Amino acid sequence: MKSETAALATIFNQIKPWSATLQDIRDRVPPTLQITQIVQKGAPAAVAAPGAAQPTPAPTPAPVAAGQPTPAPALPSLSDPTQLEITGNAISFGDINDFVLTLRKSPFLAVDSKLISSERKINDQTKVNLVEHRIDTTINDVPASELLQILNAKGASGLVARIEMLKQKGVINP
Repeated sequence: MKSETAALATIFNQIKPWSATLQDIRDRVPPTLQITQIVQKGAPAAVAAPGAAQPTPAPTPAPVAAGQPTPAPALPSLSDPTQLEITGNAISFGDINDFVLTLRKSPFLAVDSKLISSERKINDQTKVNLVEHRIDTTINDVPASELLQILNAKGASGLVARIEMLKQKGVINP
């Protein structure tokens, strides 16, 4: 029972709610920059696109004798870093540079945020000169229990309440 509780606590501590992560990114966008797309790269095989090669299924466990506890299923690994590709438009190259620098200060993202490409283009419809850009970044592995105030400020109060309860029960060390 204790190992199951510890496994559950580990999962809660590894969760970074998308709502809070996206709110943090949104708060860092300069007013002269527009995000057109955010794509998660390197997704786990369990959520791979339809038609993609699927991993070989695990062998079926031997039947459990009557009266014996059923073994807990293996939990998916959450340790693989989630990479994000952010694309958009800006008025100037300086706006993109400022955005990359502020992304590096995010408590949710690793400091490896980097500009992959930027190119000045004229929008055919509006005839406005814009800089199209692509930025790669990675969600960091800082435990959620270390980000409670920030998570709460970004609207992830449910996760904060669960982690606080696990701390009170002694499952997660403060």
